[in-house]
Amino acid sequence: MPSNHISNKPYHDWLAEKYKGLVCPKDLCVLCGVETKWPVGFTIELRSHYVEGVGQLCDQCSEETGGDIHVHPD
Repeated sequence: MPSNHISNKPYHDWLAEKYKGLVCPKDLCVLCGVETKWPVGFTIELRSHYVEGVGQLCDQCSEETGGDIHVHPD
């Protein structure tokens, strides 16, 4: 049975070469300031350890707090 898969390898190779060495700034943890794995501007719906109204947590701070962080109104 023939495959309907079309290889995107040439395109992926071209993208990798085009953006080689590009530095993408990462979000910092709002508690400890360490750089997280998430690029600035990356959609929050797809992130892990993001607390709405607070910001991005690193893996360690999220584990230590259990992600239980709340915004206190002034």
